[in-house]
Amino acid sequence: MRWEDERYVRVYTRDTVGWKMLPWQAKCVLPLILRKLDRSGILDLQEHGNEGISALIDVPLEVVDVGMNSLLSRGALEMRGSVLAAPNFVEAQEAKQSARFRKAESRARARDVTVVTKRDQESHDVTRSHASGRKVTDGHERSRLVTPSLAEPSLAEPSLTTLSEQVPTSEQPVLELELTPNLKPKKTAEDLRLLWNALKAQVQPEAIALSPKRKKLAEAALQRRPWADIERAFRVIARADMCTGKTGMTWVATFDWALRPEGEKPEPIRAALEGEYTEKSDVSRNGITQPITMKPIRYE
Repeated sequence: MRWEDERYVRVYTRDTVGWKMLPWQAKCVLPLILRKLDRSGILDLQEHGNEGISALIDVPLEVVDVGMNSLLSRGALEMRGSVLAAPNFVEAQEAKQSARFRKAESRARARDVTVVTKRDQESHDVTRSHASGRKVTDGHERSRLVTPSLAEPSLAEPSLTTLSEQVPTSEQPVLELELTPNLKPKKTAEDLRLLWNALKAQVQPEAIALSPKRKKLAEAALQRRPWADIERAFRVIARADMCTGKTGMTWVATFDWALRPEGEKPEPIRAALEGEYTEKSDVSRNGITQPITMKPIRYE
């Protein structure tokens, strides 16, 4: 297997209280489901529900039913129509180790290399002692000048002094290579289409494909606005009464409309961010009126 060409997902090892409270069925299916999510943390089940999950991860349906009920009730996974989503998937996969932790690991690796190198150096000293103790003929000595032995320092393995100059130690600065924003994969028009389909209201039409005009609109929106702003605007549009036909109109917001640039008519993303579509309050499932809170998700 070519490891460098293979996609992988992180599975964290800390046993939190939430993890310990999950039934064994949930602990069984969650890591297997994470392997099937795309890079944005979603999986389209195409109306097959738990039966589709059972087929994808090769786990009996009765185990999947119990595990999914627990994961959905605790918010570890979410169902958005026919799409299964892991709210914190992208954040968990892109999280970086702290600088302090990375430096500690770097020092530990440096110590390991230094110990091994020191042991090799001592073995070389013994070899050189044996070579000097064995007095050979003048002819042999002259031949060694023509063909140096591997015991000579010039052809031996790097010495402790040489490696100490290359390997960072606690007294030397540690080079930390971090991904800059420019090295992260850029969002594409297809990513934006998937984001709309994941966040849109049920009455709003799904963006099935990217026509050339639609792709141009999406790429222009990605140039104008940060990804986080577009995601927040899509959330507002999905909940706003005027965008979901709840104000007496039959019109509902579409993907193309949401990407419209500023011109004779306002840009919907800007209007959503400035609160023009946001309702003052929302009614929760238990009937208590509460302020709308925009809980961001990580999507890629």
